[in-house]
Amino acid sequence: MELINDLNDRLLFAIPKKGRLYEQCQNLLHGADLHYNRKNRLDIALVTNLPIALIFLPASDIPKYVAEGRIDLGITGQDMVSEGEVEVDEIVELGFGKCKLCVQVPIRGESQTVESLVGKRVVTSFETLAKKFFDPLDEKYGKKTMISYVGGSVEAACALGLADGIIDLVESGETMRAAGLHDIATLLNSQAVLIRNRHPSNPTLVNLITSRIKGVIAASRYVLCNYNVERQNLSTVVKITPGRQAPTVSTLDSHDGWVAVSAMVESKDIARVMDELEGAGATDIIVFSMSNCRVSFQADRKRDLARLDEDSADLAFLQTNLDKMAGLTEKMQVGLGETDRRGPHCPVQVGMLGSFDDRLVNLEASILPIHKSTQRLTHLADNIDKTLKAVDNIVTYLDMVNKEERFITKGPDQENILPYLKAMARIKDALEYLEGKKLKACEKVMGQMRQLLKAGMLHLETLFRKWLTAASEPIDPHVFVRDNDTPTMSSMYLQNLSQLSQYIFSSESEIGYAVDFTKPYIDIRSVFLVKTLQPMSQASMLIERNPGSHYERGSSGFLKYMDCAVKMFKAESNLAAKLLPNPTHRLVGFRGAIQPALTELVGMGRQINASIRRSGTHAEIFMLFDVLDEYGREIRELFDEVLRTAQKKEDEVQDLINAFSATAVRSFVEFLDEAKGKKDKDAALSTDGTVAEVASG
Repeated sequence: MELINDLNDRLLFAIPKKGRLYEQCQNLLHGADLHYNRKNRLDIALVTNLPIALIFLPASDIPKYVAEGRIDLGITGQDMVSEGEVEVDEIVELGFGKCKLCVQVPIRGESQTVESLVGKRVVTSFETLAKKFFDPLDEKYGKKTMISYVGGSVEAACALGLADGIIDLVESGETMRAAGLHDIATLLNSQAVLIRNRHPSNPTLVNLITSRIKGVIAASRYVLCNYNVERQNLSTVVKITPGRQAPTVSTLDSHDGWVAVSAMVESKDIARVMDELEGAGATDIIVFSMSNCRVSFQADRKRDLARLDEDSADLAFLQTNLDKMAGLTEKMQVGLGETDRRGPHCPVQVGMLGSFDDRLVNLEASILPIHKSTQRLTHLADNIDKTLKAVDNIVTYLDMVNKEERFITKGPDQENILPYLKAMARIKDALEYLEGKKLKACEKVMGQMRQLLKAGMLHLETLFRKWLTAASEPIDPHVFVRDNDTPTMSSMYLQNLSQLSQYIFSSESEIGYAVDFTKPYIDIRSVFLVKTLQPMSQASMLIERNPGSHYERGSSGFLKYMDCAVKMFKAESNLAAKLLPNPTHRLVGFRGAIQPALTELVGMGRQINASIRRSGTHAEIFMLFDVLDEYGREIRELFDEVLRTAQKKEDEVQDLINAFSATAVRSFVEFLDEAKGKKDKDAALSTDGTVAEVASG
């Protein structure tokens, strides 16, 4: 309550409380020398060096509060201002938070133009702008586009089969491409903007803050370039550094014919400018960065000139009306003068006019108090309406748990989860609204909402497991080995799982409940890899033991086993990158998923190596050399990439290859001994060095 009382006589400045604009706003406030201490993540912070209070609000709410006059200044996105359809002054474009609001469709979807999307399903968080965009098209083509609202993770709607297209913000485009989407139309370009109420409570302070923020922005765009040059070259270098208005030129006392020049240069051009200055004969070129400055913007000058033109037009209109009134007054005075000359009727007419004037004065005196009272009553009625609306919102949100509990606890429909995601969004919006009010009476309901959201996240996690299990049925490894292809998951399952995991991951910070997919991912995918590779593992032990047989290059079952395994591991790495957004979970999940299959591969290789060491037939030895050759030429690089991705410190595969190499080297020695006849002589010796009995013939 004490903090609320401190808001009296302070300018209210709204800042986005989270999201893509929050961090950059903090840097902007620091550069503008606004010092504050935000305690315990409160949504109100008092500036210590100016009579200003910072109010932390959702970016989408800021335009409304500024337009209604509850807040004087605010920073938000131009997209939010357009979506809110409010009347505010956009006074400074801040240059960060740049993005586009685009119509996006699946790359391989049926609708690849805006016209083909008309009449279909569109999901967005910008309902107002979406309707403005599609209403003319609907009227033109005689269709009705179904626009649905989703509070977050809009890009998941198409992959989940909930929409044919979406309208969402695009910054770098990475999220859009990861979701398999591309943009086909742009509704608007947006960036962060400083807005103000058209009738601020403290215009002087508003202008001060605006000037400081403009200075910070200009300082980030420009540097100060100082250099010396001969006066005869001044006209050349001034063209290179014209500055914002004009460069500052001063004479050098100690060097006749030389001048010092100082000019503001855009940071992005400074390297080129220095090269050109040096080529033009400038010396002692020094560049200074700026933390703040005071400059005038071209856009400001244009806006001021436009306002001057409007004011001039208004003034001309008023002057015309004033001239007309003056002419009318003059005519009335002339008429009264003529009446005076007419004689006896003059007192009556003058008396009538005077009486009429008195009655007007009395009427004004009677109406003025009524008018003031009516204004106060209107203001009170507006406040009552706003209060009733706020109370109605709170009551509606308090009933939200009872309305949505059964639906949320039941879990989503696998065929259409959009209603479930909408219900989750409604609860999240209600929770955020009630948290902003900080009412003790709502704490119990807010706790129930958090539990309900947690239950919803658990259901979505269960759905993720079901979909992953269904998509992880063992496949025939011989198919992609024969076709020299890389195994991939079904595109339908892949998109559904990717978008669902992205939605859950992006909702963790809002809900406060973290979902770890690591264990279910390892359990499901490790079994998939082991079962898929099991036939090749078993086949790799079927080695020809006929001494007279010849080994055909590339026919080794273990060689095919290794080739298949490394392709499966590489595909698993790509899959983990798409299904596990958290980098830590991705690393642990991928490493755990491939470990059982990798252990099985290495174990089978050791069995084969031990068998070869015992028997040592030529066919087996040639198979071993074939494995070593193929591994060194092709397979090793793939295994190294897989193990680097998994960040495994122990290279089990290389240890196996080293064992193969040792057996191969030993085979050379045995071959030489056999060629010399030594092996037959030593055949009677026991392998363990003990003395054996020799039976007599």
